[in-house]
Amino acid sequence: FHAFLAWGLGWAGKPEEALRELELATRLNPHHPLLYSIFLARALFHLGRYEEALADLERVFTDMSGHNMALALAAACYAALGRKADARSAIDDIMDSTPSYSLSYIRSTLPYSKQADLERFADMLVTAGLPN
Repeated sequence: FHAFLAWGLGWAGKPEEALRELELATRLNPHHPLLYSIFLARALFHLGRYEEALADLERVFTDMSGHNMALALAAACYAALGRKADARSAIDDIMDSTPSYSLSYIRSTLPYSKQADLERFADMLVTAGLPN
């Protein structure tokens, strides 16, 4: 319950609240699924805590190396940190698994409630090299 509430709060532009719910969810389920790490990385990205988000995403890549949302979050974090080669590598990995993944796909499918959050994420993906 708490993890999926955090998922919704992350898309709703409430990353601080998402973090609180994820902390509770991981305490209640210390053997939580990797999706929790992706939810956490999204909240951390929107708080500007890019290095922390990347640490959580690295756990995901061990078992779910081709997870597009995790790769996109990593690309956005790398771009925000000025790590262009890493950002481009994450985009290349996305394109290898899903050639149709694009900026227009991001804009039309991600359920952000705040346009500014979507634009910030999209801008970092453009910086990383995501095609239109």
